[in-house]
Amino acid sequence: HYPEPALRIFGDLDLLVPRDGLGLAEAALNGLGYFCTKPREWALDHHFHLPPMASEDATLTVDLHWRLDDPERAGCLPTADLWARSETWWIQGRRTARLNDVDQVLHVCRHAMVQHLGRLGLLPVCDLALLTRSWVVAEWRALVQRAEEYGLQRAVGFALLLVQRALGMELPEGLLAELGSPRGDPESSDLTKWFLALDAGPGAPVSAQAVRAWRQGSLPKRVSYLLRHMFPGRKGMSALYGVPIDSPQIWLTYLRRPVDLFQRYGGSAADALRGDPGARAAWGREAWLERWLSEEVGERELETSTTG
Repeated sequence: HYPEPALRIFGDLDLLVPRDGLGLAEAALNGLGYFCTKPREWALDHHFHLPPMASEDATLTVDLHWRLDDPERAGCLPTADLWARSETWWIQGRRTARLNDVDQVLHVCRHAMVQHLGRLGLLPVCDLALLTRSWVVAEWRALVQRAEEYGLQRAVGFALLLVQRALGMELPEGLLAELGSPRGDPESSDLTKWFLALDAGPGAPVSAQAVRAWRQGSLPKRVSYLLRHMFPGRKGMSALYGVPIDSPQIWLTYLRRPVDLFQRYGGSAADALRGDPGARAAWGREAWLERWLSEEVGERELETSTTG
């Protein structure tokens, strides 16, 4: 979709394979010199792709997916539906498959808004503009229908709102309102700036798990969620730190984990508690988006979050 491949940066290559073909796909990549960079046991039980696979030169990493969504998060992308609608694609004379155009847009919206909580800045905005630039009514209607079916109306509507505001792209009349986008009027508030400000710099690091823990309800549920994700069992710690599960060193990772999290997020959390505007905006933005995507807050709370 980009006129020149060099215009679209990427950090890794994501491949979707059937779950029962995962072993064959991994073996094929092993034959090309790509191996998992961390133990894979935890990912097989709890994740939706293997740990990153890399070759010795490490110029490219490959994520081998058997699904594209995290079942713990808002919305879904049923893998069987994606395969049923996949389209033939030829790469250097080899026949393969790619996502249907509408499914690509659904995936970009979910990946950007649900999985990464708007942290990817302008990159998905440009992707969406190019993916939909030649769409006619049929594609837009299919997008609305599938977004409703999969519980992704808010993620899709919000992402398209950012496309409209950032790039001035014209969308079909009534589309944003139908998807439930916050504040469908493109002239209102500074919402675009608020979510696209990450392109200006790294900003304050925010713990996604802490944000998700906050919306669990009662204090015991919040603490339980945090502990479960901070210390995910030996398989999880093995996946995080690359230490074999049966190694005595696995127990040392439980001491290292809180230190690593504090070094990464402690400063920005403390700044937010002290009232630093940048840190408070970063934590507030993601906390609001996480709750809004789960339909726990309405548009009015957006004003409080952006100005608080």
